[in-house]
Amino acid sequence: MRIAHTVTVTVFCKEHEREERVLQQLKALFPFSLEEEKVPVGKTVARGFEEKKILIYIVVLKKEGQINKFLAFLCEQLGEEQRHTLLEQAPSRLDKDCNFFVRLDKERMLQDGKWIVTDGGNCYHIKMSLAIYPAKWEKGLGAVEKIFK
Repeated sequence: MRIAHTVTVTVFCKEHEREERVLQQLKALFPFSLEEEKVPVGKTVARGFEEKKILIYIVVLKKEGQINKFLAFLCEQLGEEQRHTLLEQAPSRLDKDCNFFVRLDKERMLQDGKWIVTDGGNCYHIKMSLAIYPAKWEKGLGAVEKIFK
């Protein structure tokens, strides 16, 4: 059963950060090889404050099998306490278009590999476009509950 139409994972890499480490950790978010699965890692360049270069990496999963594996791995890595936090915060993390957002603390991931949910800041940003028909916010909450229970 399709849980989400797409899952998009994005991370910003600032000039002072080690690009290879940020990219390595991005790839570690997936329970399969992006290269073997032929999932491209997009890269764009933006300019921040004082014209400092910011690299933006993006991975988009579209295949049902890849999405299901990713979500199962996400739940496993988060653990019960973090999943409970997501369920409590679900109303504020779900938009009217049934997109659910999770942010993982980038510093903690880079330091010790821990998957910690955060409300903002420097993070790995996950956007799930939930597969719900009709796309009603209340049904979206039910789908989120199924994913993270």
